[in-house]
Amino acid sequence: MTKASQSLKANYQEALRALRTSTSCVPIPNRRPYQVELAIGELIQLAINLQAAKSRDPSRSPPVELKILTGNCANRFYGCTANLPLFEEFLRLGGRVRVLVWNEWFNPEDRRLLSLLRKLDSAKAQIRFSYEKKFDGDDVLHFLLIDNVAYRYETTRHDDNIIEGEDMEPEIPAIICFNDPTGAEVLSQNFEILWLHAETRDTDFAASPVAIQPSHK
Repeated sequence: MTKASQSLKANYQEALRALRTSTSCVPIPNRRPYQVELAIGELIQLAINLQAAKSRDPSRSPPVELKILTGNCANRFYGCTANLPLFEEFLRLGGRVRVLVWNEWFNPEDRRLLSLLRKLDSAKAQIRFSYEKKFDGDDVLHFLLIDNVAYRYETTRHDDNIIEGEDMEPEIPAIICFNDPTGAEVLSQNFEILWLHAETRDTDFAASPVAIQPSHK
């Protein structure tokens, strides 16, 4: 197991934070597991700040929405001790989360973020499953999107196992941008197309506390 040094992590987080607080439109590479964890944390912090501003001014609606398109909602990134409390804070402030798990087989029972979301009203959180790996024969690339503003977007499809505590492998090529409304709008449109497709499948996770079984339709 390979660990990143604390200075390496601190330098990368400092670069992310500088871009977040400056509302820069410059994208930054994001590929190592430790970078993914830090990037998701900074994106959720941006979502918290945006939602807090809306909470102070009720006329600013609707709430900020996170759209997550993922293959397995790995605890390493979404349910870790650093990031799960950020999701909780975002939801406490009135934010909204939708998660679309795009995979042909998936057991959601041990995913901490999904366990958190499934306790909430559908107005605050929704989860859907695809039960397939491709869409119209094409790979589905994963991303996390904050409204039509910021995102982390994976540039290639990967199916490697994510190992808890491993900082350097596997590589997951992606970019993160804190201020790109044009690119975010494209991702949002893609998410809605896939979201509607998943709706046609047998995916009522909220009504089924046991492991989801793959669809054979």
